[in-house]
Amino acid sequence: MSEPEADDDGGVHEAESKVTTTAVSVTASCIAICEVSADCNYLWLSPSFKAILGYEPAEMIGYSPFDLIHPDEREALQEVRYQSMVYDKIATLTYSRWKHKKGHYLLCAVGASIVCDKILGSFCIAVPEPKAKLRAATAQEVLEISPEAQDQFRKQKWYNSSPPRRTSDSFLVRADRERLRIPLKDLKPPSVRSFFLIDRFSQSENIFYISNNMLVKKPDEASH
Repeated sequence: MSEPEADDDGGVHEAESKVTTTAVSVTASCIAICEVSADCNYLWLSPSFKAILGYEPAEMIGYSPFDLIHPDEREALQEVRYQSMVYDKIATLTYSRWKHKKGHYLLCAVGASIVCDKILGSFCIAVPEPKAKLRAATAQEVLEISPEAQDQFRKQKWYNSSPPRRTSDSFLVRADRERLRIPLKDLKPPSVRSFFLIDRFSQSENIFYISNNMLVKKPDEASH
């Protein structure tokens, strides 16, 4: 699948990019659902995706997140996602550069968990603020794919309970050593997991999506 079309005015000044990053980081975070496949194509995106990267969610359905990753970091992130699928990982946090619709790149923090046949992701602009420490402390693994992330986030003080932190180089070396890669179709059955999406802006906080019926039956199946 070809890359999603970007706006023509791709030459955005660095200062404008920094202003955009600061404004968006305070207000926007996004939820993404992707398929478990080599391309990890988008199945669903929350509306706030537009506030972060400029694309309407509908524009991205069926496209791969890797289409938006900086070319220097794409291979490493693909290896991270492959290992996540092989080892059925949850709460993996990566820092990498993503392409905005206007053409510039933004450093983003992306949390991802493998949930059976889907990948549940959370997505926001990465800035060295208190929330960044909390985000990393609750992750099982922190992966600094972007050199920019290594410069910014290594300067922060991390608690002893923080998860292991690795860079893109370590993943590429590991990828070179893994000559016998397991095809995704041959992976062992995934762990029993489900996720719910809750409308936190409603008074009753209704559940509007259930990923599968492994833990609870969906409403339309409850009578069976």
